[in-house]
Formats: sequence, C-alpha cells, structure tokens
Amino acid sequence: MLQPGKGKQSLEAGALSRENGSGCVGSDPDIPVEGHQDGGIRVVCRSFGWYPEPEAQWRDLQGQVLPSASHNILQEATGLFQTEIAIVITEESNQKVSCSVRNPCLNQERVSTISIADLFFTFHIWVVALGVILGVIFCVLIALASYCSWSQCRAKDLAFRGSSYTLGEHLHQIRK
Repeated sequence: MLQPGKGKQSLEAGALSRENGSGCVGSDPDIPVEGHQDGGIRVVCRSFGWYPEPEAQWRDLQGQVLPSASHNILQEATGLFQTEIAIVITEESNQKVSCSVRNPCLNQERVSTISIADLFFTFHIWVVALGVILGVIFCVLIALASYCSWSQCRAKDLAFRGSSYTLGEHLHQIRK
C-alpha cells in the first residue's frame, strides 16, 4: 500500500514509481444493473487497476455530469485503486448514461455506456408471471365448466333414452 512521503515505492502492476510520476490506466468500466431502488433502476460502475486514485463520474448523452447515488474508492494491497460509483436511473431521467473513469495525472480515461429500455420501467417480471398464471387458470376453468355442462346434458339424454316411457307417456307424467 502506498504511503505519502515514503519515497520510491513500486507497484506489482507495471512497477510504477511515485517519484517519476507514472501511473496506471485501469480496466474498462463494468456497468451491471443491480435492481430497483427508489422508483428507478440502480446501476453501478466498477473499474480496477488505477494509479493514482482515479476520478469517476456519470454523464448523460450531452456530456453533462450527473449526480451519483454513491461513490467508493478502495486502495488494494498492490497500491492500485478500484472505484465504484452508482446511479439510480428513473423513467423520467436519462435512460442512456456513460460512466467515465479518468486518471488525472495521465489525462486518460475509460468510458462505458449503458442504455435502459423503457420496457424495463413499465413491465416487472411479476406482472407478466401473474398474467400468465391467471390466463392459464381462466382457460382451465372454462374447459372444466364446458366439460361439466356437456357431461350433465349427456347424462340427462342417456337417462331419457333409457327410460321405458314413450314421449307421450313422459308428457302425461309431467302434467300430473
């Protein structure tokens, strides 16, 4: 781990020296979707292997800086830094954002972009699942009702045919 004022310290990745001002440009930002939060979708930007401490920020399509929900920087045992910056994207906000991680000394940056579809905000998986389940139940109930009605009519028909009465005798019995 780097300590201020400790002179020349080398890092495993690239044998960087604090004295000569060299640095490391880390990994391309990875942007996984972490789920729903505060009425929006939480996405996190992570990048590893930076030296010195990087600057990370979210930007919209026009390049304007967006406020982040959280920002953490950790220095690993190798002396390299990793950064994690989160944002909550709402349906009303920008649904296409970029994460920029920059080495301030080398003036180099890595950028990744994510776009959240409108569908992600309007359809939740449980709504779709509930619709499918209710649809199946409705179809089963219709089939069951049709079968019961058919079997009841058939039973009446068989009972009527199996009786020893003629139609005239049957009408005569009903009138009594």
